[in-house]
Amino acid sequence: MSRKIFPNNNPRKRFMRPPRAAVEVSTSEASADTSEIIESRLRVIARLRNEMIRFRRQTHVAYLKTLISFHLRTKSWITHGAHYALRFSATAISLIAATPLLVFFDFEIDKASETHLAAAQMIGASLALVLSLSIIPAQRAAELFSTPILRFFASDRTLVGMFVVLVTTTAISLLLGTNFLRGHIAAQWTLIAQFVLLGLSFDALRLFYVTTLKLLVPETAIERLVADFKRRLVFHSRLADKVVRVHVASVGATGAGDQITHAMMISKSTVPSEIKYWTSQLQESAHRFIARRDSNATIAAISALGLLASEYTNLRRKSVLLHVEDQFLFAGPQSDIADVLNPIYEAVLRIADDAIISKNERVVQQCLNTMGTTLEQTTRMVAPTSWGVNEAPLTFGAVFYLQRLVMSVLRGQMLDATLTAISLLQKFITSTSSEADIRPSVTQAIETLFAIVVNGYATSQQITIYQASSAILLSVKAEIESGQFDHMRLEAILREFASLLPYEVTADQAGLRRLNIYPPYSSSFEASIPFLLQNVASRIQVNPERPRLNPYADLVKMMEVVRGHYREICKINFGEALLLKLVIDSLERIWHVLICEVVNPVSEAHISAVTDALIWQISWASGFFHDGERPSKVALNAASDHLAAYGIMAADAGIVQITIQCAKTLSNIAEAVGRSVSAYDFADLSVALEIVARSCEITGNSDCAATVRQLITYPKMIEKDNEAHYTDARQVRMNQFERALADANGSRGYRESPVTMLRELIDRHSRKGQNKDRGG
Repeated sequence: MSRKIFPNNNPRKRFMRPPRAAVEVSTSEASADTSEIIESRLRVIARLRNEMIRFRRQTHVAYLKTLISFHLRTKSWITHGAHYALRFSATAISLIAATPLLVFFDFEIDKASETHLAAAQMIGASLALVLSLSIIPAQRAAELFSTPILRFFASDRTLVGMFVVLVTTTAISLLLGTNFLRGHIAAQWTLIAQFVLLGLSFDALRLFYVTTLKLLVPETAIERLVADFKRRLVFHSRLADKVVRVHVASVGATGAGDQITHAMMISKSTVPSEIKYWTSQLQESAHRFIARRDSNATIAAISALGLLASEYTNLRRKSVLLHVEDQFLFAGPQSDIADVLNPIYEAVLRIADDAIISKNERVVQQCLNTMGTTLEQTTRMVAPTSWGVNEAPLTFGAVFYLQRLVMSVLRGQMLDATLTAISLLQKFITSTSSEADIRPSVTQAIETLFAIVVNGYATSQQITIYQASSAILLSVKAEIESGQFDHMRLEAILREFASLLPYEVTADQAGLRRLNIYPPYSSSFEASIPFLLQNVASRIQVNPERPRLNPYADLVKMMEVVRGHYREICKINFGEALLLKLVIDSLERIWHVLICEVVNPVSEAHISAVTDALIWQISWASGFFHDGERPSKVALNAASDHLAAYGIMAADAGIVQITIQCAKTLSNIAEAVGRSVSAYDFADLSVALEIVARSCEITGNSDCAATVRQLITYPKMIEKDNEAHYTDARQVRMNQFERALADANGSRGYRESPVTMLRELIDRHSRKGQNKDRGG
């Protein structure tokens, strides 16, 4: 019984070996465990190794950084130390030479006196020789600059200080030679003092020499001129402020008379005359530098002219007064500050003309930058008028002289200088920081940019054309963003672009347009016509206090301007130019902006004006395709695709009039190009009409679908024999359309093909029908 219940109690079976298969299984499990342990340990070792490598790399990087930092710091210390050591090297050498006197001194009193007198003679002779020889560099400087530069030699603080040091050391040496300290101080100490005086004298002579050489450098002399002028301006500014405070104290309150007092104190002082004098001197020196091919000195002179203008405008910022000249009543309010700034502008212009003749583009760019900096400062010189509008009276003059300078640059055909001028003008016309009305000056700057565009077409400079055109459109964008949009200015700008568009078409047909898109119609430029319209649309809002006001007023006004622009350019023969396709694409983006407003209106009461604007804008798409002229195939396909797509969107939104207009525009295009395109291209237009008709059927508007299908016809004046060919082509395109519609997967984003959009519309309506059946 027990054996049956406990069969393993048999002692012989208990100690029997396990089967071979069980042994192999246990061995394999043990080996697997061992391999896993080894792999985990190897991974740990690899991770530690990587950490050590990373730590070593980080330590090495930190060491290199510390080494570089220490090297830079020590280099600076060594440089400064060597500079100061060299400055007092003669004094240090004299002290070292005087050290033996403390140990081996056996001079007699008379010998010491002779030594002092000899040292005094040496210092005096050196002083006389240096003063005599300094006339030569002074004469050279007068030849390089002008005779007024000699004033800086005579009044230079370093030179005067060194002269005083030399005279003092000479006098002390003579005094020591008289032995007046006999019996009070030992002779060895007077000799040590004499060595020190010699060292100081030689260091002063060296500094005298170095300063004289620096004054020969044009940049240094010009810096001294500017620094001296700034000191004079600070003096006159403080004096004017003090007089104004006296006037306020006498009156008891501040008023308009304070500005008059401040202006009189500055304008009646010597500051304006000094500025005019130094302007003429700097202009004369700049012409000499240009003749010597010294660009650095010329740039320094031009910068000094700009600093003179900037410092004077800053000085007069508190007292900008306006007056009307009797001889120029229609010129508007003027300022006496312009009488000081205009000679500076004229000097810069003359220097630039000389540099253009010498083909020195670097100097010309500096002239442009100086004029641009001054122009930016004049926008902050604001004065109120009697009619309550702030004026910037100095801005127009600065723009006028900048325009003259740009015209000179264009005649000299300097590309880099032209690009510099474009950037300066763009910065000015896109700036919204001015507190005054500077629209006349902005208009003048835009005219200058259009002149650059015209010159670019004349010289085949694509980059200047596109950069200048972009700057003009960016000015309109800045006006819109600042709330100062003027549709009249936009109309004038678009009229200029329309007049220049034939030249762009010619360049495109000649293959001269690569890698760039004409800015007004670019889909990627932030200030193109569609984007400008989008900026206006994004600022539409209803005034809760005055709900009767039309929130779409600015948008409708801009659409009138834009529609007029496209109506004007559709008269141009684009031919096979790719530019027509870009214009059609920009037109489509305008439709997109308008249809978004129509579908999601801010105010239902005024949306009809936007709808009418969209219908009119769609109708002008057919105007780009003329009777009997073969159009660009890509432009024709783009127009048909866009019209079919917007016909679908309008049918889906229930806006029947827009759908009908899209179909009519397609029919007009087909009628215009019917005899100049192939039968298959004409069939593509028929397929587009069929797509619009089907979208109407899907949305439940069968009447609209019938109206659209009635527009599918043959070309005008076609022969009966060719009707079969057109019928076959239409059937082929329809079969291709059916297959594409069956294979489509629905819309995936903006600007999908009309077939994909129709497929998405069908699927959406079929899902609605299924949900409706389930609900029933």
